[in-house]
Amino acid sequence: MLVMLIELFLPDLFKRSHSTSICYSHTMSLDNIVHPISIVMPVCNEFTVIDRVISEWTMMLNRLPDGSLLEIEDANSNDGTIDILRKWEAADPRIKVTYFPERDGFTNALRRLLANAKNDWIFVSDSDGQYFAESIVDFDKKFESSRR
Repeated sequence: MLVMLIELFLPDLFKRSHSTSICYSHTMSLDNIVHPISIVMPVCNEFTVIDRVISEWTMMLNRLPDGSLLEIEDANSNDGTIDILRKWEAADPRIKVTYFPERDGFTNALRRLLANAKNDWIFVSDSDGQYFAESIVDFDKKFESSRR
């Protein structure tokens, strides 16, 4: 299992500022990612941003190998986040949502997501839009350079 963690390895490289706009470079390569990826994302009360975040990751899924998934665990959100998650889950079979009945912390949610991820390659992202989905391209570059 290969787990790519934005937070641990590149904590400031891909963070958005509040004034950052999303810009995709569809010419950037994902050549080294040949296996399906599970993008795992703990979620709790992200109503104001979750629609945009999932939209961004869905665009990235279009560029990843077949079988790649966005796997989300919602920790009993009470702000309308669940309605948005249900909409996305119904619209796209690559989006899998688990609804956990209580809030027991980010780490526990992440542990469950990692333990139940469907693919061997796992990319961990937060749900508040702090990082760009495009950052997966840079991991692809770093992975390739480490293999040389």
